[in-house]
Amino acid sequence: MKRFTPESSRPEYPPKNGFQETWRRFKRNLNKRLGRPATADVGTIARVIKQLRVNTENVLRQDVSNVVISRPMLPGFSEEDLADAVEYVGIRSQKQYSYYGDVSETSAAFAAAGYGLCKNYTRLRECEMEEPTFPHHHILAVSYTRQTLSITLTWLQDALESREIIAVVNWELGSNALQRRPPELYWAEVHQAIRDVAVRSTYPLTVLLIMGEDASNKAFLDVVREVVGEFQGYPWLSPHDSMSTAQGPKKEDFLYHVAKGSSIFAKRWQATPWDCVEPSRCQEARKDRVDYEVEL
Repeated sequence: MKRFTPESSRPEYPPKNGFQETWRRFKRNLNKRLGRPATADVGTIARVIKQLRVNTENVLRQDVSNVVISRPMLPGFSEEDLADAVEYVGIRSQKQYSYYGDVSETSAAFAAAGYGLCKNYTRLRECEMEEPTFPHHHILAVSYTRQTLSITLTWLQDALESREIIAVVNWELGSNALQRRPPELYWAEVHQAIRDVAVRSTYPLTVLLIMGEDASNKAFLDVVREVVGEFQGYPWLSPHDSMSTAQGPKKEDFLYHVAKGSSIFAKRWQATPWDCVEPSRCQEARKDRVDYEVEL
């Protein structure tokens, strides 16, 4: 994953060399026809998804055939590689009727916090009229895991249409680094890393999203509070008030935040058609079907 981190790893679009692009696509398609992963990277991603699928099926005790996968903000981690990996594992990526892109972690966390979602998602026309009325939010998203500290500055209106301004992934500031570095120095660097991204916003930051399996660490949350305190006058918000509850945040609030958002998308997309907008009579006909159900 480290190779996907530098901005220089981002795939060229449009490709400058037409012949090289044709040759690249030919090799990918040939590998797929032969039943192999499209590339070595796709094979690695597929193994991770396959293991996640097995673990999920063991817990749910049912097959998983349709998924919504949220993609981490890594410049070199392309939508094409993710799609090919999902296809190689033998599952289908769920799509929304009017959106063909993938889902970013920030979008999923934004939806989990209750932002950017229309009230009645089965009434597509009403949804399309409601979405332009959503407020624009300027967001600082911080993900803290054992391996990385990731900070993303973005803005969103609809939960899906994420427009990243800057995304930084630091492999030296994950929580594991605390075992080999002086705590005072480590937390000072975490503070500076978050602040360096926050100050790049040209608008008041309106939403703070916190994610990751170690984001409930008290020292980490104290650092985030310190950074937020430097931006007094900005109407900062925290999803579910998880930063200010008397009992303190629960680990699950952060650990499953992205997964919760992805499941919200999955539920909504399974209840609406893909690549079309139905007339009202289809909704009435659907109500008459006793065998219709939405799988989570």
